[in-house]
Amino acid sequence: MPFRWLGQWLSTQDRAIAAKWVQSINPKNYFEAVFDNWAIGQWVKSSVHRHFRHNVLDLSDHLIASTYGSYLYSGLLACLALNRLFDEEKPDAQLLFNGRMGIPRVALELGKSKGIRTICEERGYVPGRIMLYDNVNCLDFTGFSNLWSAWKETPLSREEIDEIGGLLIDRWHGRTSDITLFSPGMVSGQKLIAALELNPQLQTWALYTSSLDESVDLESERDAFPSQYAWIDATVDFVAAHPEIQLVIRVHPNAGSQKSLGANTQDQDYFQKLTARLPRNVRLIPSDSNHSSYDLAAVSTLGLIWRSTIGVEMAAMGRKVIRLGAGLLTNAEFMTAPSSQSKYIECLDAAAHCAPKPDLAEAIKAWRFACTSAEQSGRVRF
Repeated sequence: MPFRWLGQWLSTQDRAIAAKWVQSINPKNYFEAVFDNWAIGQWVKSSVHRHFRHNVLDLSDHLIASTYGSYLYSGLLACLALNRLFDEEKPDAQLLFNGRMGIPRVALELGKSKGIRTICEERGYVPGRIMLYDNVNCLDFTGFSNLWSAWKETPLSREEIDEIGGLLIDRWHGRTSDITLFSPGMVSGQKLIAALELNPQLQTWALYTSSLDESVDLESERDAFPSQYAWIDATVDFVAAHPEIQLVIRVHPNAGSQKSLGANTQDQDYFQKLTARLPRNVRLIPSDSNHSSYDLAAVSTLGLIWRSTIGVEMAAMGRKVIRLGAGLLTNAEFMTAPSSQSKYIECLDAAAHCAPKPDLAEAIKAWRFACTSAEQSGRVRF
């Protein structure tokens, strides 16, 4: 395809201006860095999280600060070039990849300010499909929430049940090409029980962590607990005081396994320290383990998640799920979503005293939710 480099809308002077601007900012203020009403500090922040795979960016660290400065420099150059390009070409629309990081985010924000329609493309939840976001980036779930609100009371057809059932079973058994399926497929729940030395006479709770470095700045991530780590600590403390419960923590495979997209060293450090202080009735499956997350779901009586979509799959198996974090699952009312830390402990206490039982109505809602997620993705033919 014919193309032109974005750099043709830049001059040597622009590079000097960008360098001088970055040098004028105290690194501790990088998050709020603004140039000519362009909130570049916020627009490139997601890129830096992804660059390091860090949940928290410590700007007192020279490496992190200097890298952030480099992204600010590139972000301003992109603003200057795209601003001129848009004024000169006057496009009606632009097509971007996901619109979340760096230059695509700059293009999205500048496009919105100039009335240029922006379509952001992201992979679909189903292999062979894509999702398109209109004037928002790929972490905006407004469209899905509206779709779910309108459709959640509609029974699935036989064809829809067969299709979503096939998709779920393929995921559970590792028979899908979806790049986001990091867990191995089911092998044997009984083998998992034996490997983890679990007592089949006790309740087994499964806690699934999430890979958060790509979405840590979402407002929907603000929840009852200040962080995923605080939630995990509170859960471990509760279970330590209840020997009639056994908890299995499954660290998200994307935190640092052979299939992960890099390694989140902050997560790895936290879980290494957590392992050293776990009570006797808590097991931890590390990120790089070959144990299947779905075998764990099948042998558990309760699922505890931080906005992980495995909560939908676990609910579709008929398991009760307590959700922290939000994201795509903001309106997934078939899960329990406590509004405060005290409410969360109350939910755990209730589950400890009365083992959760399958709820068919909630399982049906989970299947409808999974189907809605699949159907918001457009089919693609190659």
